[in-house]
Amino acid sequence: MPTPAYPFENPTPLSNLIQMLSIFLIPAGLTYYLGRTVKNRRARLGDLGAMAVLFLAGVLVCWSAESSGNPHLTALALSVPG
Repeated sequence: MPTPAYPFENPTPLSNLIQMLSIFLIPAGLTYYLGRTVKNRRARLGDLGAMAVLFLAGVLVCWSAESSGNPHLTALALSVPG
C-alpha cells in the first residue's frame, strides 16, 4: 500500500485516515496472528515491541533532521527563521 504522496490519490480526508490507520494496524495485526500461530504471547509482544522501538527511532531521526533545517540554505542566508 503506497503512502499518499499525490494530492489526487486520496480524494477525501476520511480515505486518507483509513489508509494511514491501515499502515499501522495491518502489521500490528500480523504480530497478533504470529502469537496465536505459535501459541506464544511473548513472541507477539516481542515483535510488537521491536517494531515500536524501530518506529520511534525512525521518528526521532526524522524529527531531528527536519527540525535542524538545511545547512546549505543557512549558509546562503535563505533559511526561514523559526
